[in-house]
Amino acid sequence: GFQEMMLIIAYPFMIRMKKTVRSNIQLFFQDALPEEEINLLTKECIKNTGRGMVDMIYYAGHPDVFTQNVIVDGLTYLKESFSQKKGVIGVTGHIGNFPLMFMTLVRSGYHVNVVIRPMRDQKFGDYMDRLSEKWGIKLIKTLPRKDFFKQSLQVLKNNEFLFILLDEPTDGEGAVPIEFFQREAHMASGPVLFQNRTGSPIVPVYMVKLSDGRQQIQIHAPILAGTNKACPPRKTIAALLKITESVVKSYPEQWGGWMNKKWSSTRCLNKERS
Repeated sequence: GFQEMMLIIAYPFMIRMKKTVRSNIQLFFQDALPEEEINLLTKECIKNTGRGMVDMIYYAGHPDVFTQNVIVDGLTYLKESFSQKKGVIGVTGHIGNFPLMFMTLVRSGYHVNVVIRPMRDQKFGDYMDRLSEKWGIKLIKTLPRKDFFKQSLQVLKNNEFLFILLDEPTDGEGAVPIEFFQREAHMASGPVLFQNRTGSPIVPVYMVKLSDGRQQIQIHAPILAGTNKACPPRKTIAALLKITESVVKSYPEQWGGWMNKKWSSTRCLNKERS
């Protein structure tokens, strides 16, 4: 059908990323995975990414078909968090078809804003802008910084969702060193900085595809604002990354982070401990 045809078209582009994906899988799992399993996981990751792109294009015009196949786990956490009227800082990652997760939340009645960096591929960036507008998702770009902070604080004040994808290394301002898959990576501390400013709860939210074909939105317990503002951001970011790591370990073939070349510059920690 349409999806299979589009997957064939997209596959050559995915192949270009094969080397990076395989290299990162080896970095993360070290000697824990045999060669055969590394090859299989690499293949599955490439296929999933291609299929995800095709699904996004298809369901852009058929949102009801997608949302009726979604189940939600942990909705009570979300309702309790929004009842505080301080907005919700949603922490997620490049897991599953996360743009369709945002679409599903919008169609469930939530105001969804997503923090994104300016994209290098202008054409793809323009496409995502149009798609997000069609779905009712507001994209908040990190540049210029003044506008980024102003818009982010405003949506939290309006009791809306502010989503931050927190699963890739950065050399940006305020980054903190965190252990992730036994590697030290500098990760953004934005969720904690916004929480310290607004008191908004931080809620980890992910969407994965289950073995029966259904999509599951997993909502985890909120991290509430503490009374001690001097508490280092690193502690909270580390706790959030532990949740992300557990989701990636459960669904490794669904993580888009394997395609990020920045992981090659992170430092391995387990060898230092042995």
